[in-house]
Amino acid sequence: MDFNTDKAANSTVTSDQIRIPVWAFCIAALAFQASNRSATIQPPPLTRTEQIRQLTPDQAAQRLPVRIEGIVTYSDPDNGFAPFLVLQDQTGGVGVVPRPNQIFPEAGRRVALEGVAEPGKYWPFVDQGILEDLGPGPMPAALRPAGEQFPNCSPGTTTA
Repeated sequence: MDFNTDKAANSTVTSDQIRIPVWAFCIAALAFQASNRSATIQPPPLTRTEQIRQLTPDQAAQRLPVRIEGIVTYSDPDNGFAPFLVLQDQTGGVGVVPRPNQIFPEAGRRVALEGVAEPGKYWPFVDQGILEDLGPGPMPAALRPAGEQFPNCSPGTTTA
């Protein structure tokens, strides 16, 4: 039996119509093993603003995926720090920092948003937002909180 390495490297597996070098099977098997080891299971996206607001800082730091449709209720593309908007759905509102160089909808536009949750300094928000303008939409009704729902804003007091 001849174990010449040149012949072994060039040997082929044949089928009725297909001739594939053996080394191609080896490379494919190694690539498959590597992809299975590095594959991670992505959590399902957050689909309501209340889910984002309820995240702890540690949960938000995991950069969980977000996919929400809602109405832009505040839009500030030129605030000097970072373009910012507020998106509201039926469960409330959440701040959004969109990716650069894309559409920046005005208040009153219905949009689809994809991004990632971030902890923020004071509350979670959506970062790297990709926005798709879905056309005009109705502004949500304003909330009318009772007096006891407002924080104590007397001079010398703090809230937080």
